[in-house]
Amino acid sequence: RSLIGQTADNLITTFDEDSDHKLTVTGTALDATGLSIELAASNFASDSNVDAAISDLDNALREINALIARRPNDAFLYDLKGQILLESRRFAPAVTAYAQAIKLAPDHPLILGGYGRALLALKTKEGDRRALKVLQKARAGDDLSAGVLRDLAVAYARSGQNGQASLSTAERYALSGRLNDAALHAKRASDLLPNGSTGWRRAQDILAAAKTAEKRR
Repeated sequence: RSLIGQTADNLITTFDEDSDHKLTVTGTALDATGLSIELAASNFASDSNVDAAISDLDNALREINALIARRPNDAFLYDLKGQILLESRRFAPAVTAYAQAIKLAPDHPLILGGYGRALLALKTKEGDRRALKVLQKARAGDDLSAGVLRDLAVAYARSGQNGQASLSTAERYALSGRLNDAALHAKRASDLLPNGSTGWRRAQDILAAAKTAEKRR
């Protein structure tokens, strides 16, 4: 189970990258409304688990919708709603919630990243096309987000840009210090991307960093 405790003016939201079923949200409590949303990360092992998960989701949505009614111009509330819906596999409504968040905060990398993930979850050609543009913008705003790089690799792969997909994967591994894995994907990217292109040069940088790290061992 994941607890979302929110009475915040500023909401900071993050996905747990190691799980498809965990959602963590943190914020600074600035009022006394006492909002407490509990969303189940159910494994759906039984009908009772399903019923409990649906109940928790409905309660969470009622709470977040009440906050949105009070603060309709708060992009982070729509972002939170999008995460709740995405976590519960309600992908189309999640896209709608994120789209509203983007209208209010069009350049926020965190929100763009969530929007891109929701679009990918639709598994449609149009969703994939839109996701690629959104995730490219998210990466331009925050080039240190492993989650964005992971989702960007998926978007590139679905669009047939395998060199860029390998480069994004290499950069994600490099960020976490896994230089051997980064070098593997960087080599693949350098073989696929045009020699001398920006992406090719970034792949070469990763290969050079991996080689230097290997020599220091």
